[in-house]
Amino acid sequence: MIKKDLLRMGCDSLKKRIGLLSNRFRLRPVRGAILTWALLPIVVLTLLPLQGVASDSTEDVVRQIIEFQEKLAGVNQRIEKEMLLADQGLDATASGKRVAKLRELKFIYQRLLNALKQGTSLAADKNRLEKAMDSGQAFLVPGQKPYALSLYDSVLDEIADLNQEQSLLQASINNAQLKLEQSQQELEKAQQRWRRLKEKTASNQPQGFSDDVQLVSAELDREIAEANVALAQERLNDYQNKVDLVSLKQLASNRKLETIRNDLAFDPAALDKVMAEIDAQKEQVDQYLQTVIDAQKRFETQWQTDQRYDQKRSVVERAHSARQAWQHAYETTLQQTEEMTQLLSRQQQLWHYRFALLKGDVAVDDLNLWETEATTTQQQVQQAIRSYQTIQVRLQARIAAVEKDYDHLDSAAKKYATYQLEAFKETNAVGQVYFSMLLVTEQLSSRLLDEINIQDRPVSLGDRISDAGSQFSVLWNFELWVIDEHGVTVGKVVTALAILIIGVFLIKRATHFLAGRMEKSKLGLSSAAAVEKLMFYLGFLLVLLFALNTVNIPLTAFTFLGGAFAIGVGFGAQNLINNFISGFIIMAERPIKIGDILEIDGQCVRVQEIGARCTRVRTGQNVHILMPNSSFLEKDIINWTLSDTRIRTSVVIGVAYGSPVEQVTELLMEAAEKIERIRKTPKPFVVFDEFGDNALIFEIYFWILVENVIEKKKIASMLRYEIYALFNAHDIVIAYPQRDVHLDTITPLKIQLLDSVGRKE
Repeated sequence: MIKKDLLRMGCDSLKKRIGLLSNRFRLRPVRGAILTWALLPIVVLTLLPLQGVASDSTEDVVRQIIEFQEKLAGVNQRIEKEMLLADQGLDATASGKRVAKLRELKFIYQRLLNALKQGTSLAADKNRLEKAMDSGQAFLVPGQKPYALSLYDSVLDEIADLNQEQSLLQASINNAQLKLEQSQQELEKAQQRWRRLKEKTASNQPQGFSDDVQLVSAELDREIAEANVALAQERLNDYQNKVDLVSLKQLASNRKLETIRNDLAFDPAALDKVMAEIDAQKEQVDQYLQTVIDAQKRFETQWQTDQRYDQKRSVVERAHSARQAWQHAYETTLQQTEEMTQLLSRQQQLWHYRFALLKGDVAVDDLNLWETEATTTQQQVQQAIRSYQTIQVRLQARIAAVEKDYDHLDSAAKKYATYQLEAFKETNAVGQVYFSMLLVTEQLSSRLLDEINIQDRPVSLGDRISDAGSQFSVLWNFELWVIDEHGVTVGKVVTALAILIIGVFLIKRATHFLAGRMEKSKLGLSSAAAVEKLMFYLGFLLVLLFALNTVNIPLTAFTFLGGAFAIGVGFGAQNLINNFISGFIIMAERPIKIGDILEIDGQCVRVQEIGARCTRVRTGQNVHILMPNSSFLEKDIINWTLSDTRIRTSVVIGVAYGSPVEQVTELLMEAAEKIERIRKTPKPFVVFDEFGDNALIFEIYFWILVENVIEKKKIASMLRYEIYALFNAHDIVIAYPQRDVHLDTITPLKIQLLDSVGRKE
């Protein structure tokens, strides 16, 4: 039986190591699985003769130890030789560098020998444990049957420690694997450098290259890299051996746990002893609070005495901080002592449950009740642990801040800083006791749950269905609140939500169908969209009222929601309501419609959809913008297509001074006539606008039909093309900015020479 367990553990170890190799060489999972099954017979053949394997591995380790001891002795001789050369003054600088590298190599060899010796010790421990497991000695439980619950808990603590050690070792294996890969990369670089220098030296000095300084340094680097790889590999092996040893210990502990669990007995004396210990802890909890109260009183007395004398502001502030710290210590200790008393009472209850399980004959309903209570306790304690850890971080930060400023304070301020630190430390001390009680309570809850889960609770299918039905009925009829003697249950809320969801779905389909019909009639797209929105909201309100009436939920149940909604409107929902009402105003008055072209802040957009809160528009770049409805009523919006799609626009052009203005007017009119998309009625006309700084300014006005956002710019661009061509053909110059600079050459220029400080010479 023991060999089967060891064989299973060996197979698990093989899978882990092949997994590491697969990750390293990036093998696919299928190939990794094939490699595992291919090597499995080898594991079977090697694990069966356990003694032979142990002896062979021991011989290999001894051989490696002897090999590295010889290398270490050789390194010591090389160090002595290099130091002798340095003393004789022969290339002292290079010798010093080589000595430093040799000492580094020596240090690595020493660490490697220690790792090999540790591996030998681990192998011996593993061998002894395997022999003890083969003989059954490892599974012997101290004491006589029936076993006490304290022995059972001690084995559980041992298993928990082994599980934690297993997790830490797995993390160490991952780090060692990464270190091995890095060392192998460094070795590859060192070997490449050594080979390159070796070839270079061999070509330049055919008679020998051992005296070359760079080559010797590169060879030392290669040896150091090789030693680092061996050290990383040995450490990885040691961690893996530790994992195997811990796995064997876990196997032995679990076997002991099964043996103890099968022969546990109820011991009233042990239960009384546990209860007495917890009662003693309760009495001690009251002393924690009294200690803080006494210390706070002493501080208050000292503070009242010091107030009679004039003190500096910094001392007063420090005294105030110390007083706040003691007040916080009292409040925190009061809260924690109350919770500790509750935790100890809860621990007593959990212990009673555990001993009751030992006595047996516990009803299934009691087990279910205990399981629920233990689960609730565990969740509450875990939440308290997280809260305590957060508080503890802040407390440690405060202690560090006071200790940092302590040396810079005067004697009077230091006294109050000391009081402040005492308050923090008292808070910390009580908190540590509170934290330990939280951990103990969480552990007791967890163990009770484990013991309940292993109990035989035969439940038939009918009982399960009945239990599920009863639980569902309790949940379905659970009252959330009561208004006007009407209970609002979970079932009513679920039914109302189902009616509401189905009703909204049907209303959406119906309003969408009616809107599609209306779009084909004379109402148009915008009117159909407005009617669709109004019908949807009206239908939603009717479905909501129908759902509430169906499940008999009174409208007064939402009175508090109305008040909260009114407060929300007053403090933060003005914009939301403003946009909502503005949407209905836009739908009713129709200042803008779907498909209209608007100019907003100099940008032309087309209206795509008018919603209840915002309106969706699209720019000429096909970018959709969501604009609040209130902005259309509060800002100046240009609607190019409010009444029709005809708009009048213009193009401005400047010509050089001296140009024939009548001909310019004729050419502008001719250019407008050539553009087919410019309407001939009303006829375009030209205005001689002004005498500009650099040009004569003309502006031609014309009418166009706007069908999309970019239409206006496209027609204006076509007109400018025609104007430019006609002006070039008739030698009319389009003006550009220019300046005339006049120099006064009558008065001579005044020149002065200044020295470095600005004085006249």
